[in-house]
Amino acid sequence: SLQNCLLSTFTRRCISSRAQKLENSVWTVFTPLAVKTNAVNLGQGFPDFSFHPSVLKNYQSIEAHMMHQYCRSSGDLPLTTLVSKLFGHDLNYDPATEIVVTAGATNALYTILQCHIEEGDEVVLFSPHYDAYPVQVEQAGGKPVYVPIEEPKDEQDALDSNKWRIDPNRLEKSITTKTKMIVINNPHNPLGKVFTREELEQIASIAKKHDLIVVSDEVYEYLVFPSSPVQHTRIASLPGMRDRTITISSAGKTYSNTGWKIGWMAGSEALVDSCAKSIQYQIFCQASPLQRAVTRCLEQDPTMAIPRETAIYLEERYNQLKPLLESQNMMTVRPYSGYFTLSRIDHIRFPRAENSANTRDYDFCLWMPQGVGVCAIPPSAFYAHEHKHLADKWARFSFAKMESTIAAAEAGLNKLKKYI
Repeated sequence: SLQNCLLSTFTRRCISSRAQKLENSVWTVFTPLAVKTNAVNLGQGFPDFSFHPSVLKNYQSIEAHMMHQYCRSSGDLPLTTLVSKLFGHDLNYDPATEIVVTAGATNALYTILQCHIEEGDEVVLFSPHYDAYPVQVEQAGGKPVYVPIEEPKDEQDALDSNKWRIDPNRLEKSITTKTKMIVINNPHNPLGKVFTREELEQIASIAKKHDLIVVSDEVYEYLVFPSSPVQHTRIASLPGMRDRTITISSAGKTYSNTGWKIGWMAGSEALVDSCAKSIQYQIFCQASPLQRAVTRCLEQDPTMAIPRETAIYLEERYNQLKPLLESQNMMTVRPYSGYFTLSRIDHIRFPRAENSANTRDYDFCLWMPQGVGVCAIPPSAFYAHEHKHLADKWARFSFAKMESTIAAAEAGLNKLKKYI
């Protein structure tokens, strides 16, 4: 109708060209699908288990506390002081000027990109990547440049996340005169890879050679599994990297309370001062009571024993899920941190339209909730268009779940036998 046509024209005129490029994320498809089909949700990476009793107690204790008004815009000073201590004496971040509290880690990255990326600047992303990375780069006017974390050619090696590697020569060739930043996720989602010091040194060398900023997303830093042969290293701690690195982390992943949305960034004042100012005009400050609750968690747990207990639990849940998948020949990529594993699906002959425009992994994950009652996420969502084919034979499963949730998936996964 004419009215709809006029409304459509009005809408296009009112919405910015940047916003018109936005699409719904993969979560808006698969989470509702899991709910609609009553499938066991091993897709989205949120813990469905209760967090540590002391974390809940710290939250409840805030009810009677007077900390219910605005706090300092860049972060409640008691919290930034304790976050500074987490980074240690070597990095020695000033809690007043070099730590900025944000509305979760995603907001931290958004703010960093808005404050450091000019129109046309290039930002190197390692794929697979968190799906928000390229969207946020483009929202800042930048151009994402993708360097794949390469899957080993040997099939057995491909089942070890730490053997997936970045080719430093390929990274070097991706750098141009327009490159301004490298974003790294360590430990990595969705692989569960923990980067070795040698790998980080290669990235650092290239960053220093080309005078680049490095943003290191380290939200899974305290969730490295006891079995990991590699311990987490901060790229900011390497020689010459402190003043060119901004590190992002999150209380949500650390304490399994993702809904609190308390994150932070740490970096030299020269790098984060503009971010602190930007926060004033975005959210002004993140929820003061929740900041104080996180402060109490850190005060009571200076050795980070609680998240390390969570890491033990998560590895146990992976070890529970692994045989359920592999009994269907869905071999898994062993993670050493985080919430996720990739599992092979190329041998499964599920019903699929011959003319489907989707990648194979996407169609598989669309079919799974209705077909067998289990929800997974297509890892092609974490690749650029030109690299989506690299995810064709994989599906991503979350094991950040209760033992009973994973057990409930067994019956559904067993239904896959008829499609093998």
